[in-house]
Amino acid sequence: MKEKTSWDSATEGTYTDTRVPRPIFIIVLTLALVIVALPSVGMLWSRTDSTTENRELAEAPSLFGEDGSFNLNILDDAGTYFADHFAYRNQMVSTNARIRAALGTSATDQVVVGPDGWLYYGGTLPDYLGQSTLSDRALRNIAHNLSLAQGYVESHQATFAFTLAPNKNTLYPSHMPYYYLQANDPSNADRLKPFLEEEGVNYIDLFDLFENVDGEWYLKKDSHWDNRGALNATQEILAAVAHDPLPLKVEDAAARVDFAGDIESMLYPVGAELDTNWYFSGFNDKEGMAGSKWSYAQGEGVTDSWIVTNAQDGSGSLLMFRDSFGNALLPLFASAYKQGVFSKYVPYNLPTMIECQADTVVVERAERHLGYLAENPPIMPNPAVRLGVDAPAVVQENHATLTVEENGPYWMISGSVDESAVQESSKIFVCVEDENRELRTYDAFWTSVPDGEGGYSTDFGYLVYLDKESNSLAGSTIRVYSYDSGVLNCLGVFDGLV
Repeated sequence: MKEKTSWDSATEGTYTDTRVPRPIFIIVLTLALVIVALPSVGMLWSRTDSTTENRELAEAPSLFGEDGSFNLNILDDAGTYFADHFAYRNQMVSTNARIRAALGTSATDQVVVGPDGWLYYGGTLPDYLGQSTLSDRALRNIAHNLSLAQGYVESHQATFAFTLAPNKNTLYPSHMPYYYLQANDPSNADRLKPFLEEEGVNYIDLFDLFENVDGEWYLKKDSHWDNRGALNATQEILAAVAHDPLPLKVEDAAARVDFAGDIESMLYPVGAELDTNWYFSGFNDKEGMAGSKWSYAQGEGVTDSWIVTNAQDGSGSLLMFRDSFGNALLPLFASAYKQGVFSKYVPYNLPTMIECQADTVVVERAERHLGYLAENPPIMPNPAVRLGVDAPAVVQENHATLTVEENGPYWMISGSVDESAVQESSKIFVCVEDENRELRTYDAFWTSVPDGEGGYSTDFGYLVYLDKESNSLAGSTIRVYSYDSGVLNCLGVFDGLV
């Protein structure tokens, strides 16, 4: 008899077959394949074609480019297209966002998830953290351009006012996550104020208003003020332009849980919860924030880019250049003015005030978009001025650039000056000498020129609009001047540009 080995001992006994039964294995494998294939195969019947994210979805890839050549990036383009359009994408994005929000983080850099259900727009973080600081010159540009706009409005016997809508986290930092530390240095809005005062701009300080009114006046799940906050802002602006206040108090508002917050929808494309907003009877309590005290003459909703309103019991005529913060303002101002014109178009076309016979012009801009006012002055004919300088200009040629373009009814003269040839507070003028040697000098807008990477290549740009009908530039010589410390400098002479 063969002697038993250690291997025989180790392998003695009864064995259990641990393999998964074939039917269960097939079911699990099939289910896994369905889950993996569903996002792509599902595009046949449930392709994702819209999103609440603040961007455009990728277009379908093309085998050939516009020049007819084969698209060498076809695979990359197809991958990008699939990532944006796979089936049930919004449902999956929402589920992922809710899981991450429960852990105190955000699934997208467009949204900051705070405690107590508060949400903030990620685009306001640079202001909050002090990472989008504008130079003193850029702030001077803003104040100077607004002063020219105010001068134009007042030359047509109308009242001008400018205001900034504060970022939500500027006013309510206590609901921001602890790991974001608010900057201690003065904000761009704070630093702008003395320049506005220096230029004499009629500025309405809503930061001061909200900081001194008890309560929270912004929506928890949206980036804007609620309708009660909009009323506070409206009454402050009406007082600044010497218009009668609305016969309303914030206590008159009725609460309704019916508002779809823009940040909530951005974070959760599917299943977003409604936010609480407040409504005033007759002013904004109907569908789409319409009211019985005013009506649309043009436009269908407060988010439209161009709206004209009428109010039988209103007085005066208003032109308001506004952004999305103006959505909640619109029903209130529409009730206050007999005619209201509300425009989101940029740059601001100030001669519109003549067409609509406005006696009041209000510019409202969100704090986070303050830099835009340094980049894009309003469209209007620049004022002719007399420099009143007795001494001849110091010639420093080749320190300026200049281009001339046609822009609708205007010649648009623009360029920049060499920073080494000017001071931070230098004024810029453009002088046009026509073929008859007649001279006209214009107070230029001062501009900051974007570098394409979120900053500015220079804050010493300039721009002048000249009416084409009354200004022929054929045969003209154009000079660019700076003025500082009592000295007039000629930084460039340009001939034959038209």
